[in-house]
Amino acid sequence: MSVSESSCSVWFQNRRTKWRKKHAAEMASAKKKQDSETERLKGTSDNEDEDDDYNKPLDPNSDDEKITQLLKKHKPGSALLLHTSENDSS
Repeated sequence: MSVSESSCSVWFQNRRTKWRKKHAAEMASAKKKQDSETERLKGTSDNEDEDDDYNKPLDPNSDDEKITQLLKKHKPGSALLLHTSENDSS
């Protein structure tokens, strides 16, 4: 069976077009997945309730335990200073 040069050319052209469409679809899917992952990482914190508590003003006379926990969580060196200050004032 003999295939003409023009038929062969059309066959390869169609094959390249099909590959480009498939490759473009795969790239778009990968970009969409990456964008959604980026948005997820930028999104709200897993510890949103803890962050809200941290940002609220605290009354130093009413919630010493909470203040100590927040200091330990966000500034480990400050917790030692707090305990040292408490011991000095006793």
